[in-house]
Amino acid sequence: MVSEEIGGLLARMSSTNLDGDDEPDISQDVIAERTRHLEKVLESLKQLWDYRSDELEDLLEKLGTGSRDASWRIPIGDSGILDYALELLPHDEFETGPKIQALRLIGNSCADTEENRARVVQGAYVPVIAGLLGPVNSDDLLPYVITSLHNICVDYGQQLTRSPHLVGITSKTIALLASNDQEKEKANVSTPLTLLKLACNPSWPSRSVSLAADDFCNLVSAAAAYLTNERLLATAAASIDSPIVFDALYAACTRYSCAKLEDMDEAEQLGRVRKSLVGTVADLTGRDEFQQQQRYSGNDNDENTTTTNIAPPIRTNIHALFDLFRRADPEPTKTECARTAMALCRLLHQSDADVMLPWPEWAPSSSSPSRRAAFYNAHAGLDELLSFLLVQTRFPALRSEAWFVLALMSRSPDGAKVVVRALTRTDAALAAVMTAAGVGQGSAVVEAGEEKSGGPGEEAAAELGIDGLGLEPRQADPKQMANMARIDRENVLVLLTELLRNQVDDDLREDHRRKLEAALRTGGGIVMDERAKASGSTAGPSA
Repeated sequence: MVSEEIGGLLARMSSTNLDGDDEPDISQDVIAERTRHLEKVLESLKQLWDYRSDELEDLLEKLGTGSRDASWRIPIGDSGILDYALELLPHDEFETGPKIQALRLIGNSCADTEENRARVVQGAYVPVIAGLLGPVNSDDLLPYVITSLHNICVDYGQQLTRSPHLVGITSKTIALLASNDQEKEKANVSTPLTLLKLACNPSWPSRSVSLAADDFCNLVSAAAAYLTNERLLATAAASIDSPIVFDALYAACTRYSCAKLEDMDEAEQLGRVRKSLVGTVADLTGRDEFQQQQRYSGNDNDENTTTTNIAPPIRTNIHALFDLFRRADPEPTKTECARTAMALCRLLHQSDADVMLPWPEWAPSSSSPSRRAAFYNAHAGLDELLSFLLVQTRFPALRSEAWFVLALMSRSPDGAKVVVRALTRTDAALAAVMTAAGVGQGSAVVEAGEEKSGGPGEEAAAELGIDGLGLEPRQADPKQMANMARIDRENVLVLLTELLRNQVDDDLREDHRRKLEAALRTGGGIVMDERAKASGSTAGPSA
């Protein structure tokens, strides 16, 4: 085929619709005619390759552009051009420029075209394309390789069945991409939630091939990394699909078990993903865009008085967290749920709750004097999750953080009510308070505490001079285990003192009150004794 004929044919290809939306169902006669013309183009391609001509890249570029028109894709496959482009990929002499154009041609030709996808799969070319992701190849190939693999694999069940490892390759690649700040700035705004949807879909990559734990972790980690970008986070928060992040957390906690994973690296990766998802949930749900979207799609009551009066109780995603906690058997799942609840409570007491809860659902009322109180009244199950953190023994640092958060909460009347319920929910939780305060660390101290336990509760702190110690809620450093018990004790003293000040008599049984007062006296005595010893050891010799 002479160069003028090739030029005319390529001009015809370039002049057609390049959006891929034109009608591909052309007549067989037209397909046959186009195939004959393209077979002559194939001969020219082979000659250019044999001579290592610089014109090869230009011809491949024109074919790649023409293949964006769906009506030319079958002829490109039937003519042998697609197979030849695939054969060129592994050649060492095939340079990056022509290779990019060949990948464009391959990717465009396979878009929504089962016949060409079958050629790639049956010819065992998928591993060849995936191999271009290796470190020995130019980074410039990366977006074209991913696009080609996507067009070959998406919705093509045969390929997913034959090459499920491609999901792993692609997920690892996406995870690497997501760690790049430039990629985040340019990424499509739908990318994070799309990745989470794929990770949460039990039928993906296919009904017969389930998603491996490491692939799940890579997809979720990539989504979480993308959501560290302000632009992507704001868009995701405003999306009606934003609750998918809760599905991802649920899947991470229930679908895979760290204990059952044979690979320790995978188990550690799963643990990190669960923790990062908790942070992602907090970041996403803390956005104004998320709250507005959930308000519009959630419990919007009719303005009619009758329907307003019979409107169901507010149900939020926090209630879904309660459900997950109560249904889950594995302790790690319960722990992650409780950690999320604790992070929420901490946020409510370290930030302006009125700013965080501006919607009518949380407006103050006679039963809820503040927005935060209204929120706590609507989520009565929070104390159950907080109490769990106090009695679990697997993560001392997490229990220590819980004491810190409870100390913060106890300084307000609404938070104090939640704290009282958490401390007295079970005998184990009450015992945890006593242990953290120091009850049992010396009979003399305990006896002194018991002797005075009958005094008025609000006077207990004053009797020991605890008010003069200047104790404030402090967060312990997990790296300094030696100091953790001391800081926990001080946080417990703060919360016990604040509970008594906030007059929680209606929520506190008399026997529970006596035990908490004993813990306050015992712990206060220990702290005062420690400080007295410290001051004595630092005092200089008398003259």
